Amino acid sequence: QHLEDRREFNLKQYVDSIIVSFQAPLNAKQVKVINHINDSIVLDSYPGIFSQIFSNLILNSIKHGFEVGEDNVINISIEELTDQFILNYQDNGKGISIENEKKIFDPFFTTKRGQGGSGLGLHIIYNLITQQLGGTLKLLKVTPHGLGFTITFDPSIIKVKHG
Repeated sequence: QHLEDRREFNLKQYVDSIIVSFQAPLNAKQVKVINHINDSIVLDSYPGIFSQIFSNLILNSIKHGFEVGEDNVINISIEELTDQFILNYQDNGKGISIENEKKIFDPFFTTKRGQGGSGLGLHIIYNLITQQLGGTLKLLKVTPHGLGFTITFDPSIIKVKHG
């Protein structure tokens, strides 16, 4: 189904629209999302997949990373290299324990069992990134605390233009 949905889209504007759709839960946890993506980046790719990726990352930060009353921030940025397109997503939340790090992409793994967590969010985006987009997804520990992800995309799957 995602393969049929390939089209050109402005990445910054698209991510901004996803952020707006999560305004209520973001506001509830007092989260500020900073989109550093250059406004000139136009992708020829699958916006539905990008929507699932960003939705799951944002929801994970809200559910697992942040407490009300903290200075909660999510940063989203892009690095363009000659042979790679790298998306960086970082929050300054609670982070993750070493024992949970190894299981974070496993199906049904959640630290919120019985509290609405299915444990499928990161597993789904891992599969979308690796199988549908030919990319890689890596977990980063953010200093002094927080969690980040580096997503590297295969340039043959994603065409980057500057509009």
